Amino acid sequence: KPLQEKLQVIHENKDLYQNHMIKIEITGYADPRDIPDRSKYFERSIEEAGVNIKRNDPMDNRVLSTLRAHFAKVFIDKELTKSSRYYQTKKAENKIVYIPIGAGEDTKSSVEYEARRRVHIRAKLIPINK
Repeated sequence: KPLQEKLQVIHENKDLYQNHMIKIEITGYADPRDIPDRSKYFERSIEEAGVNIKRNDPMDNRVLSTLRAHFAKVFIDKELTKSSRYYQTKKAENKIVYIPIGAGEDTKSSVEYEARRRVHIRAKLIPINK
């Protein structure tokens, strides 16, 4: 919801933000449990901006956190495309940029493993130089 709320504020001030791109950084985290050395990524290869994971690549927590960021991006894009005309317009204008980041392990020892498997989302307006 906070991302939708930010888009709504931008939309309400669209004249002010007409010459801006929306940059959405999604940082994925994994818990610190070991993944067996022989583990491989077995799904289809993903080669997009910020993500380059090929089928049969070795699986580790860095890859897992990158996948978490990537698939959060896919989900967010799908949901915002369905629910926001303004998002659809900005996307059609190529003014939406996603930056998926695999941060690896979240090593906060005071937090349960489930809470360490997460994403952090940050949206920023970036002026377009004309």
